[in-house]
Amino acid sequence: MVDSDRHIRSDFQQQSTACVCAGFRDWVPKELQRVGCVELLNTVQKRVRPKLHAFGGIHEGYGIMTDGYTTFINASTCTVSFQPTNPPIVFDLPNPSSS
Repeated sequence: MVDSDRHIRSDFQQQSTACVCAGFRDWVPKELQRVGCVELLNTVQKRVRPKLHAFGGIHEGYGIMTDGYTTFINASTCTVSFQPTNPPIVFDLPNPSSS
């Protein structure tokens, strides 16, 4: 991820990746570990700072979390047993304040 994170634009309020940020919906109980990417987390929290970061690579982590600024959504359609039964997640971003 380190080589490719420079390609992530920082002028969007919403960001989508296949990779999961470390510590946000990345827990894999069967492995008893977090599998998210620390480099992506640093890029999201320190450089890009989107209001919303959506991903879906870790089926066990389906759901929503926030760090107080960015909302992290693991929108994985499939369950851990690869059944496509997770309902869609709907999230509304607030309108930016007009200048």
